[in-house]
Amino acid sequence: MSGFAGDGGPPPESRGGTGGGGRNDPMFGFSESVTRIGRDKKPKSFDKRIKPWKLRAGDKNAAILMLDPKGSRYTVTLHDFTGPDGKYGSLVRCIARSDERGCPLCQALADKRESTGNDRIKAEARWFWVLTAIDQRVYKFDEGTPKEKVYTNLRRLVFVTEQQYPDLSGLEDKEGDAGWRGRTFSVDRSEDSKSYKNGTTWYPTNAGNPKTTEEMHEELEAAAAAYGLPVEQFCAPVDYEVCLKAPTFEEMTKIAAQVSGTAGKGVTVPEGDSGAVSY
Repeated sequence: MSGFAGDGGPPPESRGGTGGGGRNDPMFGFSESVTRIGRDKKPKSFDKRIKPWKLRAGDKNAAILMLDPKGSRYTVTLHDFTGPDGKYGSLVRCIARSDERGCPLCQALADKRESTGNDRIKAEARWFWVLTAIDQRVYKFDEGTPKEKVYTNLRRLVFVTEQQYPDLSGLEDKEGDAGWRGRTFSVDRSEDSKSYKNGTTWYPTNAGNPKTTEEMHEELEAAAAAYGLPVEQFCAPVDYEVCLKAPTFEEMTKIAAQVSGTAGKGVTVPEGDSGAVSY
């Protein structure tokens, strides 16, 4: 049995049931440092938002390449909510389990749920097993125009829910010691808008023959350069301890104030580390 790193621990007992941001990204999320050559021909480092792997309801044949070797599970508890910007999908790691003072965002979301009567606001953070993958779908913007841009082979975080965990951990075991690494899948999502966002059916497309590290490096060298990472890092899982680092209590207090709408209105922030939150 693999151990569990992170603060999420093993998946909770079954409770039943189913199923560097850009201007269009939700306010809060996770980022990793990349380096690109700027217009001045000098390398420039910045935080790039690494987005969750998601499908829309009814999407079919979404291509994905997995990067995690078999080993320990990195698990977290996350708040997934509508941020102050009005966009759903903000992600913040909960600190309720790691700080004896509790999590200010838990309280802020609970208060907002009560004050608005909106039952869709969830105060309780959810458990996730985190994986890293390459999204091999093709995205086209301004198609058919001189400004047309095509993107593919993008790094993504795959958040596996506790309900999905038995099925996807079993899927990992199908390749024995290889685990996920080098395996490709065609993923479908059902028409149900409440179905799993990262897909309801995962079809292996290279069963018994996962890509080797050398093959991935050769295939993804250009994508890695465009993304801003050495190909060795691009083809490896993110550093979860860095990328998904939990906010300090002081940072979380500031996030909670923004979510509750009290930021800048005399909210008392505890003294201590007040560095910027890297999302």
